[in-house]
Formats: sequence, structure tokens, C-alpha cells
Amino acid sequence: MEVEAVIAAFLGLENKTHIHVIILTDSESMLRKVKIGMLREAWQASLGRSWVVSILWIVSPGHAGVVGNEQACRLAGSAPLGGEVIHDKAEGVKPFGNKQQNQ
Repeated sequence: MEVEAVIAAFLGLENKTHIHVIILTDSESMLRKVKIGMLREAWQASLGRSWVVSILWIVSPGHAGVVGNEQACRLAGSAPLGGEVIHDKAEGVKPFGNKQQNQ
């Protein structure tokens, strides 16, 4: 499910002007796949149609009481399969985004 979420996020960035992307995940298996290049083809075309120049991957320990992560798990579990993707304003990651913009 995490892989599909990242693919949907990258598809949503097509033709957008965002240049820095922050992905927060608790899926170590997905990160291993990213690291060895297994998922590159799945989103390479989408990123090629975007303005993205950097992707910051942040690992959150799963089921360790991290508030945003626990909320994401609940939402993911209750989400219907398919349908429209609604993008959040990402209020919780603003401090990360501000730091990234200053670099």
C-alpha cells in the first residue's frame, strides 16, 4: 500500500512547480526497494514531467506512538480502494520543508 501511495504522490506532482519533495514512511521494505532501484520505473516518467529536483525520505518508526504516523495508519486502514486522491496541506511537515528550502 505504501508503494501505491508514493506512486500516487509522484503522479500528483506532474506539471506542478514543487521542486523539493518530502516523503515520510514507516515502510522499511519500500525504502529497501527504492534504494536498490526496484521502483524507479514506476515513477520515473512522472518525475520527468515535474519540476522536482530533490526527494527527502524520512523514516518514522512504525507503531511507536508517533502521532502523525499513527493517524496515517488509521486513515490508510479506513480508506476506500481506488477513487480520487486528496492531497493534504502537509501542516505537520512544514518545519522540514522550511529547512529544506533554506538549503
